[in-house]
Amino acid sequence: MMSKSIGQCFALALAGMIAGFSFNAVSPKKLPLVPAKDQTVQGFRMVTTDEVKYYLHEEKGTVLVDARSHEEYSLGHIPGALNVPEDDFEASFTKVKPSLEKARTIIVYCSGGSCSTSEIVAQMLRDKGGLPGDKLWIYSDGFPGWMRGKNKIESGLKP
Repeated sequence: MMSKSIGQCFALALAGMIAGFSFNAVSPKKLPLVPAKDQTVQGFRMVTTDEVKYYLHEEKGTVLVDARSHEEYSLGHIPGALNVPEDDFEASFTKVKPSLEKARTIIVYCSGGSCSTSEIVAQMLRDKGGLPGDKLWIYSDGFPGWMRGKNKIESGLKP
């Protein structure tokens, strides 16, 4: 009798996994099953465009930080992103600190590719801003990756 119950539990678990993977495969907001190739850089989790979209739409408390200059930010940025450039960190961080302290996840991005500004700003947010490193993630494809995906952008500076 015990082995029959174990078998039924295993079958139920397997059916649940198959149903979950099937739903994820057809969902327009599917969660990536494979993490980014470089999962961490300088101790920060790396996320893909699909992961950024998922967390923005499905996980309350996700905040984006654009680490590019004020000029680049004003020309175009991911909707809702806060601008905290490296060269104006202190003043910019002071303005957005309350929002970042409340955030569950902070995703920092810059110009993608070889741009390391997102990692530098993430380090500054952790070391100077006192934010926990485990809630700071890096979007390695950055703004160009967002645009390549034909996702919405907005322009102008936020008050």
